[in-house]
Amino acid sequence: MSAGAAGAAREQLRQLFERYAGGPLPDWHAVAPMIRPFPVRQGQVVVDENADRAVIFLVTSGVYHVRVVARDGSMTTVNFAGRGEFLANLPSIEDPRQPLMPSNISGVEMHRGYTEAAHQRYYIKTLTPGALVEVPIGEMQRRATYTLAWARALSTAYLVYAQAMRYERDRMRLPAEARYRSFLIDYAPVLRYVQQKDIADFLGISEVGLSRIATRVRREAAQTAPSEHPHKEHPHK
Repeated sequence: MSAGAAGAAREQLRQLFERYAGGPLPDWHAVAPMIRPFPVRQGQVVVDENADRAVIFLVTSGVYHVRVVARDGSMTTVNFAGRGEFLANLPSIEDPRQPLMPSNISGVEMHRGYTEAAHQRYYIKTLTPGALVEVPIGEMQRRATYTLAWARALSTAYLVYAQAMRYERDRMRLPAEARYRSFLIDYAPVLRYVQQKDIADFLGISEVGLSRIATRVRREAAQTAPSEHPHKEHPHK
Protein backbone atom coordinates (compact mmCIF):
# COMPACT_ATOMS: atom_id res chain seq x y z
CA MET A 1 0.00 0.00 0.00
CA SER A 2 1.37 3.42 -0.94
CA ALA A 3 2.26 6.04 1.66
CA GLY A 4 -0.60 8.20 0.41
CA ALA A 5 -3.15 5.40 0.75
CA ALA A 6 -1.85 4.53 4.21
CA GLY A 7 -2.14 8.15 5.30
CA ALA A 8 -5.69 8.35 3.97
CA ALA A 9 -6.64 5.17 5.85
CA ARG A 10 -5.24 6.55 9.13
CA GLU A 11 -7.13 9.78 8.59
CA GLN A 12 -10.37 7.87 7.96
CA LEU A 13 -9.90 6.01 11.22
CA ARG A 14 -9.12 9.22 13.13
CA GLN A 15 -12.26 10.92 11.85
CA LEU A 16 -14.38 7.90 12.74
CA PHE A 17 -13.13 7.60 16.33
CA GLU A 18 -13.27 11.33 16.93
CA ARG A 19 -16.87 11.26 15.76
CA TYR A 20 -17.49 8.48 18.31
CA ALA A 21 -15.68 10.49 20.99
CA GLY A 22 -17.54 13.70 20.19
CA GLY A 23 -14.32 15.66 19.79
CA PRO A 24 -10.54 15.45 19.32
CA LEU A 25 -8.67 12.46 20.75
CA PRO A 26 -5.63 13.34 22.89
CA ASP A 27 -2.30 11.88 21.76
CA TRP A 28 -3.63 10.75 18.39
CA HIS A 29 -0.17 11.51 16.99
CA ALA A 30 1.22 8.77 19.26
CA VAL A 31 -1.39 6.21 18.22
CA ALA A 32 -1.32 6.91 14.47
CA PRO A 33 2.05 5.19 13.76
CA MET A 34 0.66 1.97 15.27
CA ILE A 35 -2.19 1.87 12.73
CA ARG A 36 -1.29 -0.64 10.02
CA PRO A 37 -3.04 -0.42 6.64
CA PHE A 38 -2.48 -3.38 4.29
CA PRO A 39 -3.97 -4.97 1.16
CA VAL A 40 -5.71 -8.37 1.10
CA ARG A 41 -6.19 -10.79 -1.77
CA GLN A 42 -9.40 -12.53 -2.76
CA GLY A 43 -9.96 -15.70 -0.74
CA GLN A 44 -7.61 -14.69 2.06
CA VAL A 45 -8.58 -15.66 5.63
CA VAL A 46 -8.34 -12.47 7.67
CA VAL A 47 -9.51 -13.80 11.05
CA ASP A 48 -9.95 -17.38 12.21
CA GLU A 49 -11.30 -18.96 15.38
CA ASN A 50 -7.79 -19.69 16.69
CA ALA A 51 -6.59 -16.08 16.83
CA ASP A 52 -4.47 -15.59 19.94
CA ARG A 53 -4.06 -11.82 19.90
CA ALA A 54 -6.18 -8.70 19.71
CA VAL A 55 -7.52 -8.33 16.17
CA ILE A 56 -9.70 -5.46 14.97
CA PHE A 57 -9.72 -4.14 11.42
CA LEU A 58 -11.48 -1.28 9.68
CA VAL A 59 -12.55 -2.15 6.13
CA THR A 60 -11.42 0.49 3.64
CA SER A 61 -12.26 -1.57 0.55
CA GLY A 62 -13.45 -5.02 -0.46
CA VAL A 63 -16.20 -7.42 0.66
CA TYR A 64 -15.77 -9.91 3.52
CA HIS A 65 -17.71 -13.05 4.48
CA VAL A 66 -18.12 -13.08 8.28
CA ARG A 67 -19.09 -16.28 10.06
CA VAL A 68 -19.51 -17.25 13.72
CA VAL A 69 -17.86 -20.50 14.77
CA ALA A 70 -19.81 -22.74 17.18
CA ARG A 71 -18.17 -24.93 19.80
CA ASP A 72 -18.59 -27.98 17.55
CA GLY A 73 -16.77 -26.21 14.70
CA SER A 74 -19.84 -25.50 12.57
CA MET A 75 -20.12 -22.01 11.07
CA THR A 76 -23.02 -19.62 10.55
CA THR A 77 -22.91 -16.53 8.33
CA VAL A 78 -23.61 -13.33 10.26
CA ASN A 79 -22.51 -10.58 7.88
CA PHE A 80 -21.12 -9.59 4.50
CA ALA A 81 -18.99 -6.63 5.52
CA GLY A 82 -17.99 -3.74 3.31
CA ARG A 83 -16.30 -0.36 3.44
CA GLY A 84 -16.53 1.45 6.77
CA GLU A 85 -17.31 -1.64 8.86
CA PHE A 86 -15.18 -3.23 11.56
CA LEU A 87 -13.99 -6.84 11.55
CA ALA A 88 -12.88 -8.53 14.75
CA ASN A 89 -12.26 -11.68 16.72
CA LEU A 90 -13.68 -10.13 19.87
CA PRO A 91 -12.96 -12.87 22.43
CA SER A 92 -9.28 -12.75 21.55
CA ILE A 93 -9.29 -9.06 22.49
CA GLU A 94 -10.75 -9.46 25.96
CA ASP A 95 -8.15 -9.23 28.70
CA PRO A 96 -9.47 -9.58 32.27
CA ARG A 97 -6.67 -7.33 33.50
CA GLN A 98 -7.78 -4.57 31.15
CA PRO A 99 -11.41 -5.01 29.99
CA LEU A 100 -12.41 -3.40 26.75
CA MET A 101 -15.58 -1.93 28.23
CA PRO A 102 -14.38 0.92 30.50
CA SER A 103 -15.86 0.60 33.98
CA ASN A 104 -16.82 4.27 34.07
CA ILE A 105 -19.14 3.93 31.06
CA SER A 106 -22.64 2.55 31.59
CA GLY A 107 -25.56 1.65 29.36
CA VAL A 108 -27.69 -1.48 29.20
CA GLU A 109 -27.67 -1.81 25.40
CA MET A 110 -23.94 -1.13 25.26
CA HIS A 111 -23.10 -3.83 27.80
CA ARG A 112 -25.50 -6.28 26.20
CA GLY A 113 -23.76 -5.82 22.86
CA TYR A 114 -20.37 -6.28 24.45
CA THR A 115 -21.46 -9.41 26.32
CA GLU A 116 -22.85 -11.00 23.14
CA ALA A 117 -19.73 -10.14 21.19
CA ALA A 118 -17.40 -11.49 23.86
CA HIS A 119 -18.81 -15.01 23.62
CA GLN A 120 -18.39 -15.46 19.89
CA ARG A 121 -15.54 -16.58 17.66
CA TYR A 122 -15.30 -15.37 14.09
CA TYR A 123 -13.98 -16.72 10.80
CA ILE A 124 -13.60 -13.99 8.18
CA LYS A 125 -12.62 -14.51 4.56
CA THR A 126 -12.32 -12.03 1.71
CA LEU A 127 -14.72 -12.32 -1.22
CA THR A 128 -12.85 -9.71 -3.28
CA PRO A 129 -9.45 -8.05 -3.25
CA GLY A 130 -9.48 -5.21 -0.75
CA ALA A 131 -7.69 -3.30 1.96
CA LEU A 132 -7.90 -3.22 5.75
CA VAL A 133 -6.56 -1.05 8.55
CA GLU A 134 -5.40 -2.90 11.65
CA VAL A 135 -6.58 -0.93 14.68
CA PRO A 136 -4.23 -0.83 17.72
CA ILE A 137 -7.06 -1.70 20.08
CA GLY A 138 -4.73 -2.54 22.95
CA GLU A 139 -3.20 0.92 22.91
CA MET A 140 -6.59 2.60 22.56
CA GLN A 141 -7.87 0.47 25.41
CA ARG A 142 -4.96 1.48 27.63
CA ARG A 143 -5.64 5.16 26.98
CA ALA A 144 -9.36 4.66 27.65
CA THR A 145 -8.53 3.76 31.27
CA TYR A 146 -7.39 7.30 32.01
CA THR A 147 -8.76 9.52 29.20
CA LEU A 148 -12.49 10.20 28.94
CA ALA A 149 -12.38 10.96 25.19
CA TRP A 150 -10.80 7.58 24.42
CA ALA A 151 -13.22 5.81 26.79
CA ARG A 152 -16.16 7.49 25.06
CA ALA A 153 -14.84 6.57 21.60
CA LEU A 154 -14.51 2.87 22.44
CA SER A 155 -17.81 2.74 24.30
CA THR A 156 -19.63 4.34 21.39
CA ALA A 157 -18.07 1.81 19.03
CA TYR A 158 -19.56 -0.99 21.13
CA LEU A 159 -22.91 0.76 21.23
CA VAL A 160 -22.88 0.90 17.42
CA TYR A 161 -22.11 -2.83 17.42
CA ALA A 162 -25.00 -3.51 19.82
CA GLN A 163 -27.41 -1.56 17.65
CA ALA A 164 -26.31 -3.46 14.55
CA MET A 165 -26.86 -6.77 16.33
CA ARG A 166 -30.32 -5.67 17.44
CA TYR A 167 -31.19 -4.69 13.86
CA GLU A 168 -30.17 -8.14 12.62
CA ARG A 169 -32.19 -9.82 15.36
CA ASP A 170 -35.22 -7.82 14.29
CA ARG A 171 -34.68 -8.91 10.68
CA MET A 172 -34.63 -12.56 11.69
CA ARG A 173 -38.09 -12.19 13.28
CA LEU A 174 -39.58 -11.37 9.88
CA PRO A 175 -41.16 -14.00 7.59
CA ALA A 176 -38.67 -15.64 5.22
CA GLU A 177 -39.61 -13.62 2.14
CA ALA A 178 -39.56 -10.34 4.06
CA ARG A 179 -36.09 -11.25 5.36
CA TYR A 180 -34.87 -11.77 1.80
CA ARG A 181 -36.39 -8.52 0.51
CA SER A 182 -34.79 -6.63 3.41
CA PHE A 183 -31.46 -8.26 2.63
CA LEU A 184 -31.64 -7.19 -1.03
CA ILE A 185 -31.98 -3.57 0.08
CA ASP A 186 -29.40 -3.51 2.87
CA TYR A 187 -26.75 -5.53 1.05
CA ALA A 188 -27.28 -4.24 -2.49
CA PRO A 189 -23.64 -3.09 -2.91
CA VAL A 190 -22.24 -6.59 -2.27
CA LEU A 191 -24.88 -8.85 -3.83
CA ARG A 192 -22.87 -9.70 -6.92
CA TYR A 193 -20.04 -11.11 -4.78
CA VAL A 194 -22.18 -13.34 -2.55
CA GLN A 195 -23.28 -16.89 -3.30
CA GLN A 196 -26.93 -17.82 -2.83
CA LYS A 197 -26.07 -20.63 -0.40
CA ASP A 198 -24.36 -18.12 1.87
CA ILE A 199 -27.35 -15.78 1.69
CA ALA A 200 -29.55 -18.71 2.71
CA ASP A 201 -27.23 -19.43 5.62
CA PHE A 202 -27.29 -15.78 6.69
CA LEU A 203 -31.09 -15.54 6.54
CA GLY A 204 -31.73 -18.91 8.15
CA ILE A 205 -33.59 -20.23 5.10
CA SER A 206 -32.98 -23.51 3.27
CA GLU A 207 -31.31 -23.21 -0.13
CA VAL A 208 -34.40 -24.67 -1.80
CA GLY A 209 -36.68 -22.27 0.05
CA LEU A 210 -34.50 -19.29 -0.84
CA SER A 211 -34.40 -20.34 -4.49
CA ARG A 212 -38.20 -20.33 -4.62
CA ILE A 213 -38.41 -16.96 -2.89
CA ALA A 214 -35.76 -15.42 -5.15
CA THR A 215 -37.55 -16.69 -8.25
CA ARG A 216 -40.81 -15.21 -7.03
CA VAL A 217 -39.19 -11.85 -6.23
CA ARG A 218 -37.46 -11.71 -9.63
CA ARG A 219 -40.70 -12.57 -11.43
CA GLU A 220 -42.56 -9.87 -9.54
CA ALA A 221 -39.83 -7.33 -10.33
CA ALA A 222 -39.99 -8.22 -14.03
CA GLN A 223 -43.75 -7.77 -14.08
CA THR A 224 -43.65 -4.36 -12.43
CA ALA A 225 -40.62 -2.98 -14.30
CA PRO A 226 -41.34 -0.51 -17.11
CA SER A 227 -41.14 -1.99 -20.58
CA GLU A 228 -37.82 -1.56 -22.37
CA HIS A 229 -39.72 -0.91 -25.62
CA PRO A 230 -42.75 1.21 -24.72
CA HIS A 231 -45.55 1.40 -27.26
CA LYS A 232 -45.17 4.42 -29.47
CA GLU A 233 -48.32 6.22 -30.41
CA HIS A 234 -48.60 6.92 -34.10
CA PRO A 235 -49.85 10.36 -35.16
CA HIS A 236 -53.38 10.49 -36.44
CA LYS A 237 -53.62 10.38 -40.20
